[in-house]
Amino acid sequence: MSCYDVAEQRHGAIQILEGNEEERLAQFISYVAKLKGISAVLHRVVHAGYVQQNVARVSGDVVAAIRHWNHLAPLHNGLTLRLIDSLAEIMPEVSQFAVFDSGLYAHLPKVARCYALPADLDSDWPVSRYGFHGLAHLSQ
Repeated sequence: MSCYDVAEQRHGAIQILEGNEEERLAQFISYVAKLKGISAVLHRVVHAGYVQQNVARVSGDVVAAIRHWNHLAPLHNGLTLRLIDSLAEIMPEVSQFAVFDSGLYAHLPKVARCYALPADLDSDWPVSRYGFHGLAHLSQ
């Protein structure tokens, strides 16, 4: 897991290899809790369905969207949700933001974003171009 100090323009990282997922999460939270001057945290969200923009302030609606789509990215989104909750608990004054991989195609016109399928197939789980790995594509 990595950090970027905007003021100092430098990267920091912690490599946690030991323990199960919960133990590694606890180690990371302990590491972050010791850092000084954190003003914002940015979480990569693999899938949150159709999003209007690539970045959003974490809110109840954002968390609900991540939870709703969690079954399509359980290894990533589950950890992200636990990080959001843990950081809100230990650093309630710090702003949290979500950046969405699935936001790559957020600005495509609907006709380009949707597949030519009967409308009743996507009532609960819209079949659409979401732009998986969108952040990797944007960074190229």
